Amino acid sequence: MEEPNKLSYCPKCRRCEGIFKYHMHCTPTSNAVCDCTKGRRCSGEKCERCASHICPEGQELNGQKCIDCAHGTFKPGVNGICKPWTSCSHGAAVMVNGTRVSDVLCRRKISPTTESFSEPPPTSPAIQTVRTHVDVNPVYLAITVSTLFSLGTLIILLPYFKKWMKKIKTELQKSKDWPNFL
Repeated sequence: MEEPNKLSYCPKCRRCEGIFKYHMHCTPTSNAVCDCTKGRRCSGEKCERCASHICPEGQELNGQKCIDCAHGTFKPGVNGICKPWTSCSHGAAVMVNGTRVSDVLCRRKISPTTESFSEPPPTSPAIQTVRTHVDVNPVYLAITVSTLFSLGTLIILLPYFKKWMKKIKTELQKSKDWPNFL
C-alpha cells in the first residue's frame, strides 16, 4: 500500500517480466519499479510500455518515434535522453557552440595573459572528452625531439654502416696476420 486509503486489501505488486526487468522490487509501502530490457526504452510516466526504438545520437524517443533534441540540448550517443547544454559561467565564454550531438565547450580567463579551456563534465562514463589545451614541459619536448632525430639518423645511416662493416671485414680477411673471428 503506497498511500493510506480505505481499502481492506493490499493491491498486488507490479511484476516486471518479459520485456521488463526490475529496477526496484515491491515493498510493503511501495510498488515495484520496472525498466525495459536491453535494446528497448521505457515509454509512459511509470514505464508502462517498452519501445523497441533506439534513437540515433541527437534524437530522443517521444512516444513511439524519435525526435530531434530541442535547441539548447544534446545527446551524444544512442542511449538516454537529450540533456541541456552546459552554461558557461564565472567569467567563462563559449568557445565552441553546442549541437544536437555535442555539449558547449567553455573558455575561461585565468589572468589577463593566460587563458584556459574547460570542458563540461562527461554525461556518462562511456563518453570520452577531447583535450583542446595541453601543457607541454619544454625539457621533455627537447628530449623527445632529439631522441626522434637520433633514431631517424640511425635508420638512415644503417645501410651505409652495414656496407662499411662488410668492407672492413673483407680487408681484414685479406690480411693473413689477422685472426678470422669477424
